[in-house]
Formats: sequence, C-alpha cells, structure tokens
Amino acid sequence: MENILKYSILRYSPSLISGEAINLGILYSNESNGFRLFRYPRKLERILKFDDTLKKEDLMNLLVGIEKEIGSNSSDQRFDIEAFTKYYINSFSFSKVQSIKYSDMDNAVDELYSIYFRFDLPKEIRPTKKQDYEFLSGLIKASGKPFKKNELVHGQFDDSIRYDFVMDDCCIKIFDFDEKDLKKMINSAKIWAWNCNHENKKVFILFRYSNSDMSENSFKTIESIFDESKGFFKKIEEAPNLFQQVS
Repeated sequence: MENILKYSILRYSPSLISGEAINLGILYSNESNGFRLFRYPRKLERILKFDDTLKKEDLMNLLVGIEKEIGSNSSDQRFDIEAFTKYYINSFSFSKVQSIKYSDMDNAVDELYSIYFRFDLPKEIRPTKKQDYEFLSGLIKASGKPFKKNELVHGQFDDSIRYDFVMDDCCIKIFDFDEKDLKKMINSAKIWAWNCNHENKKVFILFRYSNSDMSENSFKTIESIFDESKGFFKKIEEAPNLFQQVS
C-alpha cells in the first residue's frame, strides 16, 4: 500500500484582479491513519508587510480557528480535506489539493513546509536547488502526467533547446537566481522569452530566489521581460498551481 499525503496551501490575495498572493499556511491530511495538521508561521511580520490593511489579531484568529476546526489526530471523525478547503473562496482561499508519495511522513511534512515557507527559515536550512528539483519531479509524477527530464526540444531553426521537464502539453525551465548577478542574467531572460513565444506548447519559467525582496531593479527587469512573453513566470513554490493552468 502506497503512503499518500494530501496537502493544500492557504493563500491570501487582497485583489483577485491583480493575482498577487502570499502563502499563509499549509493543511495536511493522510486519510489512511487519520493524520491532519494545519501548520503556519508563528511570526507574521512578512505577511503583514504584504498588505498593511491586514490586522495581526484578525489574521491570528483565522489561523488558530482553522487549526482548531480540523480537530486532532486522535479524533474518530474522518477528515475530508477536499470538502474542508472548498469553502474558502474569497481573499482567503486554499489551493487545489495535491498528493505526494512518501516513505517518512514527518520528513514529507517538513519538506513541504520548507518549500512553501522558505523565507520563514534561516538561509542555511532553506531548500537547495537539488531539493527543489526533486520536489518538482515528485509533483509531476504524482499528477500522473508522462514527462521527460533534461530534454532537448528542436527549435524553430532546427536548434536544440534544453528544458528541465517536458510533458505532452508544456515545457518547464528552472531559473536559479540565488547568489547570482541578476544583471548578467537579463540577456538569458530575453533568449528564453523568445523561446516562450516560439514554442508550440506552454512554457513555464519557474525561478528560485531566496531574496524575499523582489523589488530589486534587475529582477524587475527580468520579470517585465517574461511578462511581455507568452511564458508563465512563476516562483517554484507555486508549481502545484501550474497543473491547474495546464489541464
């Protein structure tokens, strides 16, 4: 019997039009053993800076309220994570429920939290590039979609373009901005924006960036380049949502 852990991310979006959102917590469920857990940052300063109209007391009441509502692991009542999350549909909403296979549940819980809440962890224990890559690979496997890793695709001029992942309906390229001079990556961004515009499939550019301040000029330039392309420029921790866009 496979060990399956389900999870969903609670997000806050002050404007559904702009699409800007920030992660507030992660809800876990394992139906085979009754495990359920809602985990969230105990320090809320980063979240409160995202929207200065949020009140700390109201936000904490929401998070603690969800924690209490799901009950404890000792409860005999079955917890249905899909049913629970579907009622949050406004500014505070849960992402589509995802599933991952695991061998050690505690490690799986910690790994998922570190992926989605990396800025709440000290730099030295944030996910590595290898861990992000393995997470994304596992996510695609769990979706049931056939895929290839490190795949070469023929371009418009019979050139070869290497993607990190290629599926039937999309291609994925990972950009690693950590410890990089972003000014030197602007030309690379222009090349990949061109690739996005001339690829028949959807192209997702997923970036790793441990700097929580994304207002840095070179990053904004790179972001603008991809915004003008047909590609989807996303944080790597937003990867689960891309499958909703692809399907």
